[in-house]
Amino acid sequence: MVKRVFKGVLVSVLILGCTTSDNSAYVRDDVQYGITAGTFRGRWWSYYERGTSFLNGDYFEEAISDFETALIGRKKDSWQARTYGLHFTQYFPNRELGVAYYQMERYEEAAALLDQAVEMVDTARGHHYLGLARRSLIAKGVIEDLDAPGITDDLEEGVLLTDHVLPIKIAASDDLGVAEVRLNDKVLPQRAERTKVEFQEQVKLKEGVNEIEVVVTDLANKVQTEKHSFILDMTGPTIGLFTPTDAAVLETSTVSVEGVCLDNHGMAEIIINGKKVASGNGQMQLAFSSEIPIKAGENKIRMMARDMAGNETCSQILVYQGNLNDVAAHAWLLQQRDPASLMFAQKTGRFTLAAVPEAGDKILLKSPRSDKPNRHNRAVRVSGEVTASSGVSELSINGQPFDQLTGAPKEVFSRRIPIEDEKLLETGGHMKVSVVAKDKDGKTLKEEVEVELRPVTLNTIESRMPIAVLAFEGHETSDSLSEQMRLTLEEQLLLRKRFRTLDRVQLQAVLTEQELAAALSNPAEAIQLGRVTPAHVLLIGDVFQHGDGVEIKVRIISSETSDVIAIIDGYAKENNLEGFKAACESLATQLEKIYPRMSGELLVVRERRGKTDLYFDWTSDDGLQPGAYALIVYEEPAEYDEVLGEYFGPFITEVGRVRFEEISKKNSRARSVEILTEDIKLEQGMAAITM
Repeated sequence: MVKRVFKGVLVSVLILGCTTSDNSAYVRDDVQYGITAGTFRGRWWSYYERGTSFLNGDYFEEAISDFETALIGRKKDSWQARTYGLHFTQYFPNRELGVAYYQMERYEEAAALLDQAVEMVDTARGHHYLGLARRSLIAKGVIEDLDAPGITDDLEEGVLLTDHVLPIKIAASDDLGVAEVRLNDKVLPQRAERTKVEFQEQVKLKEGVNEIEVVVTDLANKVQTEKHSFILDMTGPTIGLFTPTDAAVLETSTVSVEGVCLDNHGMAEIIINGKKVASGNGQMQLAFSSEIPIKAGENKIRMMARDMAGNETCSQILVYQGNLNDVAAHAWLLQQRDPASLMFAQKTGRFTLAAVPEAGDKILLKSPRSDKPNRHNRAVRVSGEVTASSGVSELSINGQPFDQLTGAPKEVFSRRIPIEDEKLLETGGHMKVSVVAKDKDGKTLKEEVEVELRPVTLNTIESRMPIAVLAFEGHETSDSLSEQMRLTLEEQLLLRKRFRTLDRVQLQAVLTEQELAAALSNPAEAIQLGRVTPAHVLLIGDVFQHGDGVEIKVRIISSETSDVIAIIDGYAKENNLEGFKAACESLATQLEKIYPRMSGELLVVRERRGKTDLYFDWTSDDGLQPGAYALIVYEEPAEYDEVLGEYFGPFITEVGRVRFEEISKKNSRARSVEILTEDIKLEQGMAAITM
């Protein structure tokens, strides 16, 4: 009897399944819903697939019925649920049932179920609808939101900044959920409307006063705002010299150095030959006068002025103690004022004491120099001096006014100019620097130089983690949509300057016996493809079309072991370019958190059995993944430039690349994969940075 009843139920289920799958009544806009891709088997996965189809067609009652039946067979949501044999499927009946409840305006049931669903599997789509359900409950008065959201950041009010790129950490929280965070009117990419969200951003500042505003909105549309004001000061103090204004020959045993320093944001101190001669407490102008002892022959008097932000301007004054009528003294003076004439006189033997010209008005551009590349990866330092007997009335650097003028006959200036061109920042190139001055008589002086920009190695494209964004397979979507998602993700990854993506040309170049198109169309073959590419990881995506949005799941796969390292997801709330961009921004953020850019230190270099083991101070708590790569770098000490009278550096040289094999609670072990500089030996204490 029991067997007959079971058989009857089974037949009924099969009949119901086949009838519903082929039911032409569920048609909207020439699209049939309530169907499955293959035979309706009456199993939990069949009900889930058919329920998803019903939901996409807005047949909510039918979708709810199928999802509830599916949950009887399998209760938990999963990215990969095994159906039979080696077949797997994406399975989210709790989440999709919650979505259906929301569409039916059963908000309390929807919120409860979606809350459970995101606990099972944290998905962006689940959080999106959980937020919508909570918004609706707030609007109906079922949930009362009494508190505004909270903001925490690491910004300090009123700080003088000297770097035009300001890193910011922002944490926002709300008891029901953070809906949106804006930084200076830019909406920060947020994966989901969580109770706590964190961001790490960079803001580019301009010289002068900068306003930064952080605005957080919660699900009840309550707003919390934090405003900060900063001053960016990339200009060093101006040194105005009244005496001496040029190289001079003196018969006295001391030289009087007199002048005034000016800085728009306040002076801190003036140092001459290592001795502090004037101290400031933030006043704009600071005068100085000091008698400096000199010895026979050439004397170099080094002067440095520092402002309250820490910017420095340096000047080097040359004087010669000796008899004004001596040939040696005149030769030295001619060397300073007209070195070409001195060379001619030495060659022809026609040197006379009357041959030294008077000091004239001029611009001496000390930095940058055409014979010395600029190694800074963010700014070019422009420093020099203008000598004008009547006084300098105007000064500009690359067309931008320099208004810190003292009125002295000699003005020593210093300013750092941000490198705005992204290409120059990444690959280097050439940049022109032009300094134009006018004296009080209306005479114009001009000096130009073309400097080579050669950024430090760690800022180049090659130092970034290489990844390959491979196949994006569409599920009930068009091929064009899947390809658009893949390209949008690549674009967002490149914008972050943390990764470099291998394009199709590069992939084709490394293939030997495989056809690119065939490899990319099959995820299993795509993994094999990764083994012959320089990519560290492969990204393989699945795109799911829902009736009201697009879900993207991306598997992060090791190109060497084929292991799935992690699964990340995004949800485009709107079927348009802005929605796709927001979803891919979220994916890029998640990938960046899995592979953070971290600095560390080489602890031990151990030779064992012909192999070199390298131990670093990163641990499993830092989030470092086995198989990740890092660069070992050597920091060259700063060099003193005799011409400028300033220190430059330190500079960074890339020594080698390593791959991590073991990560523990105490340290991490890696093996060297490439030595980039043979003349620098790997040693304890060297710095390292993750790729």
